Amino acid sequence: MLTQKSKTALNVVALLAAVKQSLKIDTSDEDTDLTALMQETVDVIEKDTNVDITPTIWEWTGRFSYDEHLNYHDLPCIVLPRGPLVSINAIHYYDREDTLTAWTEYYLSKSDFTLGFITPQKYWPHTSRRPDAVVINFTTGYSSIPLNAMRAIKLQCGTWHEHREGETEARINPQLWGFDRLLSQIRMGGY
Repeated sequence: MLTQKSKTALNVVALLAAVKQSLKIDTSDEDTDLTALMQETVDVIEKDTNVDITPTIWEWTGRFSYDEHLNYHDLPCIVLPRGPLVSINAIHYYDREDTLTAWTEYYLSKSDFTLGFITPQKYWPHTSRRPDAVVINFTTGYSSIPLNAMRAIKLQCGTWHEHREGETEARINPQLWGFDRLLSQIRMGGY
């Protein structure tokens, strides 16, 4: 199970300036509407790509896959479902006596372009049978908005802004193809 613990606020001022420049808007008359469009676009991007635009702290709970007869290279990994992974803040597990214990004997594989993978150095620890036997606290997100995400935000905000009175599928479809193409370049998780 994945739970969002905290999220850094979007830098609305800088993003609004970039969107307004892209749309060639010089006044502040539409700032409230544009800010709402930007936030909705960022929400769509984050939901559709498994990518966090701003730093976000998550807590994943689940179970280790354990089989003492497997060697290291055959051990399954835990794939963290959000990216890009910045850091693992803590990994704890409930042992067989249901005592919460810290675990540090793992390898972490991460990049800006894939989800994070955790594998044990030797083996997974024996855990309680409870469904939340493992608790991983981790941080994801970018320090600044990636170029393709920025392009997607500008494109989608521009499309929504231009067609705010009445959208028709015929007028919107070409922009959606571009938006989807930009999202495919940052999407994580094999979707």
